[in-house]
Amino acid sequence: KMALRLLPSSVTCTRPVAVPRPTLNVSACCTASSSTPTPQTLFVRPTQGRRQIVARARVAAEPEEGVPAIAEQPSEERDAESRAFAIACASEADLTKCQDISVLHVSPLISWTSYMVFATVFSRPQLLAALARIEMMVDEQYPDRVRQNQPGSSPWECLDYGDVVVHLFTAEQRETYDVEGFYAAAEEVDLPFAVPADGGEAPAKPQWTRQY
Repeated sequence: KMALRLLPSSVTCTRPVAVPRPTLNVSACCTASSSTPTPQTLFVRPTQGRRQIVARARVAAEPEEGVPAIAEQPSEERDAESRAFAIACASEADLTKCQDISVLHVSPLISWTSYMVFATVFSRPQLLAALARIEMMVDEQYPDRVRQNQPGSSPWECLDYGDVVVHLFTAEQRETYDVEGFYAAAEEVDLPFAVPADGGEAPAKPQWTRQY
């Protein structure tokens, strides 16, 4: 009673009333702005079916009218060109007095090149001469071929032309690393200059095997 008497006359005690929580009208929010997608556009199936996409891809792949289609070169023809180029590089190495020249067809074993040319040199000047002669021959007879590396100053140099890789190294480097031993199953290409001019038998080719 004393507490009730201390209250001002303007304050009245009433029973608390539960106020309802506001609700959100989803349809009104979606239609309030034209830029906001409506509930009906949230789950629309794509207008293009799989058949239409495949048809458009086929049309895009077809050559334009008046533009000739680029015919892919047959694999046998590419292999013949790579073989001829490898033999040409080996011939230039032979003209610079390189020894133990061999060409291996490594395409059935690896995928990053088709032929490898191996030749042994006996001095740095001979190595530089062989490199220069091969590069000059490529520039004159195969202008479309581009070397993919730059030779350095080591006793083992490479000329990487993509499908043909030429290895020129000293006898010590060749025996130490024995690169040919990794491709012992590769076919060895017959070289025309390996046969002597007097018609005698070709000299015995070195057998390179890897010892473990």
